[in-house]
Amino acid sequence: MIQLETQVTLVEPILGDAPEQMKWTVHTTYLPTLTSSSATYDAVLIASGHYTVPRVPDINNIAAFVTRYKDNCSITHSKAYSSPEQFHGKKVLVVGGGPSAVDIAAQISTTCSKPLLISTRSPPTPAFILPSAQYVAEITSFLTDPQHNRAVRLLDGTILADLDAIVFCTGYIYAYPFLPTALPSAHPSTPPPFATHPLLHPDGTRVHALYKHLFYAPAPTLAFLTLPWNIVPFPVAEGQAAVVARVWAGRTALPPLAEMLAWERARVAERGDGKAFHRLAPPEDVEYVNELRRWSEEGADGGESTAPHWGVYMRALRFAVAKIKKAYGERGEQRREIMTLEELGVVYDEAKGEMRVGEDE
Repeated sequence: MIQLETQVTLVEPILGDAPEQMKWTVHTTYLPTLTSSSATYDAVLIASGHYTVPRVPDINNIAAFVTRYKDNCSITHSKAYSSPEQFHGKKVLVVGGGPSAVDIAAQISTTCSKPLLISTRSPPTPAFILPSAQYVAEITSFLTDPQHNRAVRLLDGTILADLDAIVFCTGYIYAYPFLPTALPSAHPSTPPPFATHPLLHPDGTRVHALYKHLFYAPAPTLAFLTLPWNIVPFPVAEGQAAVVARVWAGRTALPPLAEMLAWERARVAERGDGKAFHRLAPPEDVEYVNELRRWSEEGADGGESTAPHWGVYMRALRFAVAKIKKAYGERGEQRREIMTLEELGVVYDEAKGEMRVGEDE
């Protein structure tokens, strides 16, 4: 059953005798009439995405800067970006070095005053460097004293002044306002702090107590789709959905709770307890897609899964994405005529299992 124009207001856990018996009451509001209703389900899959709540770093004095220069220097997030025309002739600073920063910076650079400034915490990826831009250090403070006009101080001590616009391309945080801030465990032996555990990290950069970025370990009738980032979303979503369907149908069993929580602790030890926890950069995303395929084929009845599998060709293509994107952008308006990788100069070297892009040939 699909319900349109319906807002989920609360997903409420109902304790069971075992983790797999946790049920959930979902409260909703039908928006055209503001009619409220609720229904109880055996399991809930959260597939609301994580590109809704912008993440803006809490940089020193930013609030005071916004108040003082609200009419003279706009501070926005990439989520609100629509067109480069609004930056015509302006001195612009883009903050961030990820895909959205690269795409937006390339567009703004065609209309803003030169050079466009790009602030990053680490050196930019060579394939993503914008030749016409000036790369500067991380912002450490926004300045509001009389000696400086619309200025920021950088990590290396440099001061950038007379800024007209600052665009934060700094990603998003995880947010689930319809879930309790702390979820109980359906497992009587769940050790603290997971017996009743905050769902989100305090800064919103990761979801707690998840097994393989997917199942809420203390009550695995709750699962989250496509939490990882730095991925190709659709193959990951398809593989995760196949695993969830198989587990919830009783065709594949999850490991014991202790093992699932041990996986999370090991991940924290390796990546830290923050944003990097859910990052699956190549080749880890390739390995994860293939792991989901294998996982979805486990169980007593076996059977071939329809979940994606990335072989040598897809692995090579994934590793070449940055170069392909750069080559595509460099074609300018001509890129609109490009329909295939071959037309872009991308060639698969089967003997080496590599993609050659333009100058790599």
